[in-house]
Amino acid sequence: MRKFSVLFLLVVVALGLAGCDWFRQKPDVVAEVGETSLTLAELRATVAPGEKLSRKEWADRVQQWIDREVLYREALARGLDKRPDVAELLAIAERKILVDQIHRQIDSAMGDVTDGEMTQYYEAHQDMFRRDRDVWTVGKVVFPNMNLANEYVKGWSPVQSEGLIAGKPGILPDGASFSIEVAGPMSDTCWSRDVRRFQRKQLSDPRVCNGSVQSFMLVDRLDSGGVLTFLEVRSMLPDLVREEKRARKLEQMIVDGKSRHPVFSYPEALDSLAPKN
Repeated sequence: MRKFSVLFLLVVVALGLAGCDWFRQKPDVVAEVGETSLTLAELRATVAPGEKLSRKEWADRVQQWIDREVLYREALARGLDKRPDVAELLAIAERKILVDQIHRQIDSAMGDVTDGEMTQYYEAHQDMFRRDRDVWTVGKVVFPNMNLANEYVKGWSPVQSEGLIAGKPGILPDGASFSIEVAGPMSDTCWSRDVRRFQRKQLSDPRVCNGSVQSFMLVDRLDSGGVLTFLEVRSMLPDLVREEKRARKLEQMIVDGKSRHPVFSYPEALDSLAPKN
């Protein structure tokens, strides 16, 4: 019997040295402090989707949880939660958490934003998408000398403009180059001061600018106050639609809630804070 007891004790010790996993009744629990447990699911929730952590980083997170839980229990043991100022802060935090959960419930029930919803929002909120400045697109031809420039502009035909913009060969004379610039009329360019006089499909009289001979042609003009196109603002529309839908649902929830909860407002109490004008 004595030999059996010694043998059993040696087995227990060996298993203990190998680790306690053999005795664990909660395989999903990572750590415990008193009656509180940290589960694998709760630990995973502390990491953003797709984020990868090393084993040491996971262990560090577990230790941080243990430290916080120990300090929390120390605070309770010292009666800090019973102090009036702390109790008030806890009540404020509780309200914020619950209101945030209302927002999350609304968001989770919203679903994906459809193209129809984005189009409807865009058409109903045109003023939100107005340009705050004039935007000009100007074609610039750079010539090797003034004589060639004058000769080319004199023989220019508006029908050549599409070929020039498209970069078709044979449109420009030898030694000349074409580029497109986009800027506002107040930009520091060789053409900004005269851009309002440029015409579509028509080259301007050549001038010397920044050491080269140049001629200009208006390609496109977007006036300030004009509305951005749907494609230009499409990337921001889903968030805007969700924000509007959330606001409507919250507004309706508040209206319904006011019918169930007595609400009183006393504007005269504000006189001590900000007297009436």
